[in-house]
Amino acid sequence: MVKYIGSGGFGSVYSALWMEGPRWNWDDGAQEWARAGPMTVALKRLDNSQKISSSFINQIKTYHKCLQSASLAETFGITKDPTSNYMIVMKYITGSC
Repeated sequence: MVKYIGSGGFGSVYSALWMEGPRWNWDDGAQEWARAGPMTVALKRLDNSQKISSSFINQIKTYHKCLQSASLAETFGITKDPTSNYMIVMKYITGSC
């Protein structure tokens, strides 16, 4: 279920339940990363982003890797909404940072 939270200069923010969750847990027996299970995430939709360039998406992916290594706001990746706008999948944080 996706719930609208609000909007800003570049798009809208939603919360959603990610049923599978991120690949956080290492499974020693299977020798692979296992999904963490259900988790609430924030989805930051970038309005009118259907036609952005692949180089811009690559920059977003690089930014995502930098955020992970800097231990700032956790980001999990990029997805698309039903209208093909790009969305950044991030850890959902309640309240102010």
